[in-house]
Amino acid sequence: MNRALRMAIASGVLPLLTGVAIFLLWLAWPLKELALAGIFVLLGGIVCFLNGGVALGLYWVRSGRDPAVTPRRRWLATLGAGALLLVNFPVAAGVIAAVVRQETRLTVQVDNACSQTLSNVRVGGGGCEAALGQIPPGESAKCYFWIEQDGSLSLQADREGASPVNGQGGYVTHAMGGHSIFTVQEDGTVQLEERRTRLDRGHAFDATVSRD
Repeated sequence: MNRALRMAIASGVLPLLTGVAIFLLWLAWPLKELALAGIFVLLGGIVCFLNGGVALGLYWVRSGRDPAVTPRRRWLATLGAGALLLVNFPVAAGVIAAVVRQETRLTVQVDNACSQTLSNVRVGGGGCEAALGQIPPGESAKCYFWIEQDGSLSLQADREGASPVNGQGGYVTHAMGGHSIFTVQEDGTVQLEERRTRLDRGHAFDATVSRD
């Protein structure tokens, strides 16, 4: 294989595989270092694309002078390597969109710490609403919001043989992500714990704010 063609192919494969690998690792471990590495891969991908484009141009010129390379082989190799270089752009756009969606997602969790079953559980705020149905004692339920407007979170629920549950608090803004946990206590009061960075798959938060 022509050296210039190998360079063009490598310029397409390297940022593609590296970027996807970092994104998958970030989904499992949302570390700031991985996010920073992803930014560097995006910038490096632009350099690789330019380098690959030059290498592909050299291959096209040189292979045209090589009698051992048929026109069909020349076209197939050029189109294949070119497509590999270009596919990095839609993949990068998809990764960026997925990261933005994940980072702007607000997880709202309701923990039932009382001895009665919570029924007709409803959570809302910021132009979003969700019905969580019933939550037995000692269990939890969660939903996901993409906040549309400024506002505050609220929780409403019914309890067997007791007064309804009403919880307020937790100011939210458009495109705000994080994790908010409503805990319904035995006396029907609600404690709200706000965690400002993503909690998923058991990972830790950067900061925690509690409200009664």
